Amino acid sequence: MLNGSNTSTDMTGNAIPPLSIVILSRNARRELAECIQSIRDTVSKGTYEIIVVDNASTDGVRDWLRSQGDVKLIENSENKSFSEGNNQGIKAAASGNDILLLNNDTVVFPGAIDAMRRGLYVRPTVGAVSCLTNAGGDQVVDRAFRDKNDYLSWWESEGLNECAELPDPYENRVWLMGFALMIKRSALDRVGLLDEDYFYGFEDDDIGYRLTKEGYELLLCHDSFIFHYGSLSIEKEGADASSRFYDENHERFLSKWGFDIPVYTSVRSDLSGLVEHPGTKPFRVFEIGCGCGCTLANIKYKYRDAHIYGVEKNRTAAFLSKYFGHISCLDAEKDEFTYQEKFFDCLLLGDVLEEMEDPDAFLEKIVKYLKPGAQIIVSTRNSMFIPRLVSIIKGETRRISENYYDFSGIVTLFKEHGYEIGEFYAQPGRIPDSCSAYLRKLPRLPGAADREEFTAFRYVFRAYRQ
Repeated sequence: MLNGSNTSTDMTGNAIPPLSIVILSRNARRELAECIQSIRDTVSKGTYEIIVVDNASTDGVRDWLRSQGDVKLIENSENKSFSEGNNQGIKAAASGNDILLLNNDTVVFPGAIDAMRRGLYVRPTVGAVSCLTNAGGDQVVDRAFRDKNDYLSWWESEGLNECAELPDPYENRVWLMGFALMIKRSALDRVGLLDEDYFYGFEDDDIGYRLTKEGYELLLCHDSFIFHYGSLSIEKEGADASSRFYDENHERFLSKWGFDIPVYTSVRSDLSGLVEHPGTKPFRVFEIGCGCGCTLANIKYKYRDAHIYGVEKNRTAAFLSKYFGHISCLDAEKDEFTYQEKFFDCLLLGDVLEEMEDPDAFLEKIVKYLKPGAQIIVSTRNSMFIPRLVSIIKGETRRISENYYDFSGIVTLFKEHGYEIGEFYAQPGRIPDSCSAYLRKLPRLPGAADREEFTAFRYVFRAYRQ
């Protein structure tokens, strides 16, 4: 069992190898010292080694690292990339050890690494795992505080333990964030090291993509939490460094794989959060344009008895969803479904109606597959969002898609097809300075819409078949 002892076994009784924790360091002495101490305080001695790869730090952190008897130090004379530096650490790891790539600005909470180890060996098919955090995109916990002590205080006041063992704490993903990424050695040997063509960004997308293509499961462990100060090293490279590196490495990923991974692997928590369990079984959820199925997997984590189905036109995205549910590569408008009539309890339509040739025909087509009273969770981009209107006014965009809906248009569409609108809210979008003058003037015109209709990026709502 994974019990913190020096000798651990997986679910089949096989010995689990020790762990090599690889930390890339650059000019963050205080945070790195806190990170290493948190490892010492929370992980059993004899079950791990710490390898620090320092990228030409000048803040005295090297002198401190040299004095640490339990740290294997690699000193670089230049600031090497995230991939290259971590690969150095992986190569220096003890033979056969599993690998944990851990950012230097993290604090390991008690039980966090043990929980990730359990997840890594919960099934032979698992290749990598990661944890919840306070600053990590789709891996962020519900309560996002900046200070780690705020988390501790909140959990203590609520009587919670974020790293307590749970019966089934695992959520499938296609890629996991690299700030705390644990990879099984056998899986790493199969797919290879991090791709050094990426300098900072998309290394984790890339190795996650390769692992998933090879048939490995990637799991987000909901019983593990590691605090992350967030991008301290990259912020020292300049104000625009993060966005610049993102754009550059996004293009590298697209050029390498021909697959726009951020588009197809996002978790639409705004949609999954509106899903209500009907209280009856079986509970079947169907998503149109489901990408790699990550939103469906999130629903499956919340409702373990849910049966998840999806259709996706992109062949690569559909293929990567192997472990997520019943995903088919289909065109929801043009291809015929083979499901039974009155089969689904819930339908998800996330920003897909505006891409369809005939949304009315699709809503007529889909209704026979929905149970009476089935819920539909919908998001649609707002045609009156002020940056979209300004781009038309300036001639930068010839026209908005014919199927983009404003507030009244989307409500009318569903009412005409016999749906009752339930919970409904607007998601505001970022308004550039170039649009500010238009936003002040347009709502003042006679008969114009309210200001809020110009600031909504999209509308999200729940509807029911009457």
